[in-house]
Amino acid sequence: MPAKELLMVRPTVFGFNPETASSNAFQSQPLHASVVQAAAVQEFERVVQLLQQVGIRIHVFEQTAETISPDAVFPNNWFAHFPHQSLTVFPMQSGKRRTEKRGDIIEYLKRELQPKVFQDMSDWEVDGFFLEGTGSMVVDHPNKIIYAASSIRTHTRALQDFAELQGYRAIWFPTKSSSGMPVYHTNVMMAIGSRLAIICKDVFAEEFDWYGVQQLLIQTGHEILVIDEWQMQQFCGNILEISLPDGQLAWIMSETARNAFTPVQMALLSTHHLILSAAIPTIETVGGGGIRCMLAEIYR
Repeated sequence: MPAKELLMVRPTVFGFNPETASSNAFQSQPLHASVVQAAAVQEFERVVQLLQQVGIRIHVFEQTAETISPDAVFPNNWFAHFPHQSLTVFPMQSGKRRTEKRGDIIEYLKRELQPKVFQDMSDWEVDGFFLEGTGSMVVDHPNKIIYAASSIRTHTRALQDFAELQGYRAIWFPTKSSSGMPVYHTNVMMAIGSRLAIICKDVFAEEFDWYGVQQLLIQTGHEILVIDEWQMQQFCGNILEISLPDGQLAWIMSETARNAFTPVQMALLSTHHLILSAAIPTIETVGGGGIRCMLAEIYR
C-alpha cells in the first residue's frame, strides 16, 4: 500500500548533530561546515523536483526558527500517518530533534486528512522510551506487520504499545553491525514493497531472528533481496516504494544506493517498478540518513 503523497521539510538549518552521532555510525562530521548548508538545500530541491516530475504531490514545509535541530530534513522520524487514518507523534531520543515536532504541521495534517485516531507519544520521552517513527519501524501495511530493530532509539515497550493501538503485529529483533553497534534505525537495513523486501542479513544479531523474519516475509508474499553490510552503509536498505498517479509503482533511492546495487539486484528492483534516484551525498554523510528518511508518507 504505497503512498501517493509525501511530506518534506526544507533543511534551512542543516548540519552535524553530535547528540545523534553516538548511535548513528552513518554520520560524519564535515571538514567544511560552511558549505554544508547550501549543499543540503540543493540536494533537497533535487529530490522535490524529481518527485514532482513524475506527478507525486509534495507537501513542503520550511524549517522554523524554533526548530533548532539540524535533522529537520528527516520528518518521518517524529510523525507518521497510516492508511487507516491514524496520525501519531513519536518520542525522540535527541533533545534537539524534539524541537522538530511542530504544531502547525500537525494541525495542517488534521485539516487535510481528518484522521480517525490521533496519538501523541511524547510523554514517553520522560521515562526514556523512544520510538522514532518510520525510522524505527518498517511497516507492511497490507499485512499489518511492523518490523523493528531494537536500539536506543527503538524501545520494544513503546513499539508494542503503538502496535496494539494500531491493530498491527510487532516483530522486533536485535542487530549488531561490524563495528559492534546496533543499527540505529530499522529503515537503513530494511525496506518493504508490495512484492519485494530488501533486507541486510549480515546485521542480525541472532540467526534465528533472521530465519523468523525471512519466513514471515515469504509467507506474506514477498520475494527477498538480500543486501550485505557494505550495501547497507551505502543506503541500499533506505529506499521507499511509492505509487505514481497512473498506478505505476516506483522505488525512490539515492544515487549512492543505486550505484551500490549489483546489476542483478537492479534488474529485480526494476521488474515491476520505475527506479527514481537523486544524489544527496551531503545529507547522507553529515545527517546520517538517506532519501527514505526525508519522506513522510501521506495516505488518502
